[in-house]
Amino acid sequence: FVTKVLTNLVQSKNNFGTWSTTQGTVWAMKALLFASANGVGGNKGGTVTVWANGAKAATVEITPEDSDVMRQIDLREQVKGDAAEVKLTYTGDGSLLYQIASRWFVPWSQLEQGPARQGPLSIDVAYDKTTLAENDTAAVTVSVRNNTNRTAEMPLIDLGVPPGFTVITEGLDEAVKAKRITKYTLAARQIIVYMDKLDAGSSMELRYAVKAKFPIKAKTPLSKVYPYYNPESASVSQPQIMVVTK
Repeated sequence: FVTKVLTNLVQSKNNFGTWSTTQGTVWAMKALLFASANGVGGNKGGTVTVWANGAKAATVEITPEDSDVMRQIDLREQVKGDAAEVKLTYTGDGSLLYQIASRWFVPWSQLEQGPARQGPLSIDVAYDKTTLAENDTAAVTVSVRNNTNRTAEMPLIDLGVPPGFTVITEGLDEAVKAKRITKYTLAARQIIVYMDKLDAGSSMELRYAVKAKFPIKAKTPLSKVYPYYNPESASVSQPQIMVVTK
């Protein structure tokens, strides 16, 4: 029974190696670490061989001393095209946990447009200009809407900051004072905005500015919105090309 529970935990991970929420990830990791420390599904050493499309891609030796160390194997050179077969074989004592995750890119023009591709929350990020001079500023307007008939609890807005730009935070500070948002956090290339709730069918608008530091031509990073405890339901805003001249 315990082995089945641990297997279910491993199988329910997302492709980032977590369990969607902070609390879920913490409790899942505690369970797995407790099981490992108490000899459940333990490992005394062995060899893992990874096969990609019938060819040997990697071999990993496991010892009791390093059996709790995570290994990552990149198969981008072996796995190409529309079809791929990945197989793992293990010889040795005990058992091991593993995960296979994939990532791919789709041009924005090929994605579904309009309401069909909206999640429970939708987002639109607009710049008043996308071609500007060095040290010039661009005004940013963010519109978030609750498309459901229920209150969205704790929406999280993740706003990408264009490369080579700094954020002018006056508009964000005003939104906090007006209680349209709870708080915000500036990271290297993103702004994380927190809200308590967003009523059914209602919208929230956020305004701030970004300043160009040097000449560059780059695409704006991903901006998205989702309920805090349901990141799988994220909606994203279409990226734009920013051009900064001297």
